[in-house]
Amino acid sequence: MRISKLVGIGCALAFGLGHRAALADITIGDSGATVNFTGFTGAGFTSSPTAGQLSSSDWSISGFSDGDLNFGGNATGPDYTRGPSTGGVATGGIYAFSATANVFLGIQPGTDDFTPGTLTARFKSSVTHPLVKLQISYKILTYNDQARSNSLNFAWSLDNVTYNPVAAVDFATPAAADTTPAWVATTKTTTITTSIATNGYLYLRWTGNEVSGTGASDEYGLDDIVITPQNACGDGVASGSEACDDGNTSNTDNCLNTCVQATCGDGFIRTGGEQCDPGPGGTTNPCCSNACTKLTGTVCPGGMCSAGTCVPDASAGGQGGDMGMAGDTSAGGESAGIGGDSSGGTTTTGGVGGRGGRGGRGGRAAGGMSGGGGEPSAGMSGGGTGGSSGGTAGTSAAGTSNAGTSASGTSGTSAGGHSATGGTGGSSGGAKAGSSNGGSSSTKPPAPGSTDDSGCGCAVPRGPSHGTLALVTAGALVTLLRRRRRRG
Repeated sequence: MRISKLVGIGCALAFGLGHRAALADITIGDSGATVNFTGFTGAGFTSSPTAGQLSSSDWSISGFSDGDLNFGGNATGPDYTRGPSTGGVATGGIYAFSATANVFLGIQPGTDDFTPGTLTARFKSSVTHPLVKLQISYKILTYNDQARSNSLNFAWSLDNVTYNPVAAVDFATPAAADTTPAWVATTKTTTITTSIATNGYLYLRWTGNEVSGTGASDEYGLDDIVITPQNACGDGVASGSEACDDGNTSNTDNCLNTCVQATCGDGFIRTGGEQCDPGPGGTTNPCCSNACTKLTGTVCPGGMCSAGTCVPDASAGGQGGDMGMAGDTSAGGESAGIGGDSSGGTTTTGGVGGRGGRGGRGGRAAGGMSGGGGEPSAGMSGGGTGGSSGGTAGTSAAGTSNAGTSASGTSGTSAGGHSATGGTGGSSGGAKAGSSNGGSSSTKPPAPGSTDDSGCGCAVPRGPSHGTLALVTAGALVTLLRRRRRRG
């Protein structure tokens, strides 16, 4: 049967305080922090400690029958003031145990005390840079005089809410009692990676509980708690292989979060120093120069650079319209235009007119669409030549009668996709103009006073076609000359 605690008030001896860290705010400086308990007499915890007491600003304790101690509170009841002892006690509570003249913070678990319970120390950073890697070591001293095993496991936190247990340093006293009990020290060490800002807190917690066995519990305690900052990238101190260390995780300043100097080509855009960054080997942005400036007018995969951005550009146009239908035995063949069809981009090659048929009735041309339109290749139609320019392809349908030769003149080119029968050439003997899929052909001349489709903006005269007008003008000139001779 377990021995229950005795109610009483321990004596507090007025010993001098040999280590301030155990009695006031425990700070972590550039060299770390060390807590030992020299001067502690087991006289309790208060926010304004006197001789023999510990500061409640640094310690919080739970699991004792006298109630919990919160940070900044006061705990001077029996469980917290068991006084000094060399071990072998039976009453549950907090003691100032000593072994070979070394004083440490001791706990005697009991039926209602520290089973379970927690002992938490709070540390405050006083350095001007983040603490990112810390080695933590401490001693657990055990007086194994009972046939019961009790645990004392470690965890840490930055907010006193979420704790990170470290199973590698779990500890439990032996289940079997020693024949000749004595204080035995066990050193535990672990390294944590975190980020503690200036004036930020670190909480170290030890949790105790019964594990196995019967009867009373062994005494145990803590001593020599040492926190040692470890050099690591991000702590603000450049050392070892670090080229720089600015103590932050930003990749847009002069030092990357890998503690190497920022350079053009590292894949990160440096604020105030780079317009862009091409990345290693230009793999991140092909429109950024090796000097980290934005490129414009440079070819990039699938397009053209514009202000540091690769703008997609369509490739050459596609195939034109359908082939024309075949004519009859004396009819002209089809002309088939091949024109680029660009989808949002720019066609680099204009449509190429097809070859005209021979004699008879003009075939149906299938002109393609040409985005920007290039120069057409003139097709051959009967005895004349005719093609189509960019835009909606048209046809020149100047067929010839029977033999397949043009009655007079050559068929002209239709510009802009709408062709008139014969263009500027003569009419065909008995020929019939075909139709165009891509553009439209017309057997009528443009309206009087309008402009033609060649793009020149010229006015089209009324009346007959240009060829007919030329013949009429020539005849009138001959008649005028004959009249003058007669008068003469």
